[in-house]
Amino acid sequence: MAWQKLCKDMDKGGLDVHDIGKFNQPLLGKQAWRVLRRPSYAWRSLISRQRTVETGVDLVNNTSGHWDTTRAMQTFSPEDAQRVLQIKLSSNRDNSLT
Repeated sequence: MAWQKLCKDMDKGGLDVHDIGKFNQPLLGKQAWRVLRRPSYAWRSLISRQRTVETGVDLVNNTSGHWDTTRAMQTFSPEDAQRVLQIKLSSNRDNSLT
C-alpha cells in the first residue's frame, strides 16, 4: 500500500496515519523552543562542558601517549583531575576507525 494512501483520512480510504515528515517538523521546533526557554540540567551540563570535550584530545601527550598531567590539573578540579588521570589509556596509538 502506498504511503500517500496510508496517510489519507479513514473516510477517504486511508488508514489515517499522519505524514511523519510533516508531523515531525513541528515537534522538533517545539522541542527546540523548550530547550531554549528552559534547558534541562543535563543539557546545561553538556553545554557548559563543551570546551572540555573539544580540548579532551589535548589531555593526551602526542609523543608518549600518556596523560598530560599538567594540562589535566589545569582543566579540571583537583578531584576530577585525579579521576581522569586514573583512567587507563589504550596502548593502541592508531586512532583511525578503519
